[in-house]
This record gives sequence, structure tokens and C-alpha cells, in this order.
Amino acid sequence: MARSTKAAQALTTGEVTGCISYNLREVLNHYSGDDQRDKKWGFPFWQRDYAWTRDQEDGWERRILKGGTITGVLQIFRIKRDPDELEMVNDGGNRIRCTARLVERWRRQGVSTLEINGRLDRSKIYVQHIEYHSLVDAMEEFGDTNDGTGLSPYEMAAGKLRVELPNYEKDWDSLLEKLHTTMSNALSRMGVKQENNNRLDRHKYMRDNFALFLRWLVRDKELSDYNPATRKLSQKQRRSPYLVEARLGCELARLGRTEAENVLSQFRTFVEKQVSRYMTIWEEENLAPDMAPIPTHARFFVAAMVLFRNRNVEAGSVDLYIRQCIRRTGGFGTERDEHGAKVGVPMSLNNLRRLPKLAVQFGVANLVGLDVAAGKIRTR
Repeated sequence: MARSTKAAQALTTGEVTGCISYNLREVLNHYSGDDQRDKKWGFPFWQRDYAWTRDQEDGWERRILKGGTITGVLQIFRIKRDPDELEMVNDGGNRIRCTARLVERWRRQGVSTLEINGRLDRSKIYVQHIEYHSLVDAMEEFGDTNDGTGLSPYEMAAGKLRVELPNYEKDWDSLLEKLHTTMSNALSRMGVKQENNNRLDRHKYMRDNFALFLRWLVRDKELSDYNPATRKLSQKQRRSPYLVEARLGCELARLGRTEAENVLSQFRTFVEKQVSRYMTIWEEENLAPDMAPIPTHARFFVAAMVLFRNRNVEAGSVDLYIRQCIRRTGGFGTERDEHGAKVGVPMSLNNLRRLPKLAVQFGVANLVGLDVAAGKIRTR
């Protein structure tokens, strides 16, 4: 039975057309997963990947086995101008995916189909059906709904790229993956051990990659247009036209797919050249290969090279900066032992604090993590 309330309407910028109670078997029957067809619900392109831990899955399983009506709602939407298109899940994706995973788990445990259906039939949840005027409205609502519930800034802002770039999955996804690969390879050459198991850190680095490429692309010379990347975006930042993803999307759309590929190739060549420069000086300083910089230092170095290039800094000054960075703020410092030989000393917090001061000395402040909340990025 459909129910529509003013309270439900106030939760969204779209129009709530109904709030209907479904049992979980009906939810799964409507759900269109990666390998399912001819269903009624799918996922929009900005939906994050499945993110629940085993503890969260176990908690959801206990709630299903308890039966009755589950607190909370799923949000399903359609665009008004496309009434015949598949409805999309805007909130509740983890709950739906987890339910499907639990069904598979129960089957492996030998639970009968009759018992599985009974468990799903006994648990109900309300589904809020919403109509939006545009995908942008739906995407903004997704950000608001998930604000504070573990949605990373990358997950919250990546949809900006997809809105700006037509045929994203076909034409742009692979290109941006090349960008991330370029940076990953560069840091590996510098000896950085990259841990990819931490989702939030991985997403932060991906946004840093976007920001570095954007700064290189528009030849930005300013020191104060960017703010450090954070683990949370405010509503003002998410809607800003200067958000990294929004600006990068505009720039790539202006270039077009073919020219963007050429520009990315130039960026890759630039980064490889700078890393080679770094490694040459590293060897001249007679440091062992395992004395690697920490990720923050390595990314700061690449960002500094981009800004030096944009500001036409002389090669001698760049080499001096690299040498000072290596001596003062590498993963290890160096000192002489009793025999006069250089030995590595693990970097302390005090050494790390020297990095921003050194950057100011060389005129390259505010480089890593470039969430833009205000101001303008100057283009060519």
C-alpha cells in the first residue's frame, strides 16, 4: 500500500511518489545486480562498490532472522523525463547487496530454499519511491543522504566527472585509470610501499592524482587556490564548481577524448622524467634503495615538480630542492657512523615537519590534496 507524507517529502529535493512496504524476497526480485537481467531496479553510476565488513554482514543477518519491519528505508528513484527507464537505488545498496550475499551464504551452508524464502518473507522494509528532474539532482541527494555514513570524498565527488564527460564508461574510465597507473608506477620507482587495502587512503590518493593532473593541465601557478584534501567534503565543497572532479571534468570535455589521451601521455612522460631526476640525485647522495620516502613526501615531490614546471623555475633550483628534500625529509635521514660511512636513520615526526617549511622556502606551498572550495584556478 502506497504512503506519501510531508516528512518523507522534506527529506529529498525530488518528489516522493510513494513509500511501500516490501518483504526482502520482493526486494531481491526487483534488484538488478551485475549478472541479473529483466529486473526492475538497478544502480546509478555514482553508487559506490559494496563496502560492508563481515561484522556488518553478521549484524544484518541477525536483523533478518529476527523478522518484522526493519527500521529505515530504501530510496529508489527515476527521472521524470524517462518514465520507462529502469528505477535506480540511491540509498540502501549495501543492504540489498548484503541480502543477496547472505542468500548465497545460506545456500552454501545447506539451508533449504523453502527456509531461505521464509526468512526473507518474514522481514520487511519500506521503500521510498522518488522522482527527480535530473540525474544531477539524484546524485546530489545521494551525497546528502550518505554524508557522515562512511562515504569517502572520492565516492561522493566522482559522479561530477561522469556528469561532465559523455559516454564515461566507454570513453573516459580507461583513460583516468591510466592516470592512476602513471602515479602508482612513479611512486613505486621511488621505492614507496603503497598499501591499497585501506579504502579511504586509496580514494584520497586517487583524488590527489586528479588534482595533480588538473594543476599540470591548466598550468596553474598559484600557491593558495587549493586546500588540503580531507576525509569529508562539506555540502558547500560538494556543490562548488571548483571541486577538483568538476573542474577536471570540464577541462577533459573541452579537450575531447583524443586530445585528452595525448595530454595524458605528455603528463606521463613529464612524471617519468622527474622521477628519473629524483633517482639520479638519490644515487648521488649514496642512499640505499630501501631508504624509501614515505607516500606523503613522494607525492609532495611530484606536486612540486608540476608547480616548478608551471612557474618556469630554473633547473638548478629544482635540483637543489630535490637534494634538500632527500637530505631532510626522505623516508630515512642520513648521518655518519663512527667510521665516517653514511647510515640511514628512520625519519622522525620532527623531520616530517620540515617538509612544509622547506616548501615555503622554495615557493611551493599547498601542493598535495587539492579540494577547491573557493577562488579560481587560472588557465592558460
